[in-house]
Amino acid sequence: MIWQDGIPGYVTGVDSREIGDSIYITGSDFIGLVDARLQTSIGVSTLYLQYIQAAYYTITSHPQIKDVRVTFIHTIEKMRTTLKNLRIKQENITRCEFTNQEFDNVRLVEFAHVNGVADDPKKALDVNNGVIILKKIHDELTSLQIQDYAGMYKYFLQNEYSAVWAENYISE
Repeated sequence: MIWQDGIPGYVTGVDSREIGDSIYITGSDFIGLVDARLQTSIGVSTLYLQYIQAAYYTITSHPQIKDVRVTFIHTIEKMRTTLKNLRIKQENITRCEFTNQEFDNVRLVEFAHVNGVADDPKKALDVNNGVIILKKIHDELTSLQIQDYAGMYKYFLQNEYSAVWAENYISE
């Protein structure tokens, strides 16, 4: 498959995400593969790939699509504090779920999605799809682009943090 192997000399393979029974790649990875494939195609294949490229740009640049994306992102950002407070209250959390360090002010912690919004948008507002961790850890996860359970699990192992959150996390 081109998305796994890439096109030698043009583009490397890309990472995929599995959601349910389907495999997804990002839009930027997709269009990168289309662009690279255009460089190696001729005839009808070129026309077809140009059509796919034009359709992709038309869809992604459409004002309604942009509005939906922006609205969704703003909703998630507004709800992050609500999710944090709800999780803290529901689970009676008084300590960072990674370090077990006690916190006395909710401003010191963040709600971190276990499965990131981009990878699993259906769980974006699910209070059980998150952990309460110190803000500095959340910032580091973000800078490392860790956005899924496997990445978080590896991160906490490397840092020798508590495994309780992982034992309690239910992946559907």
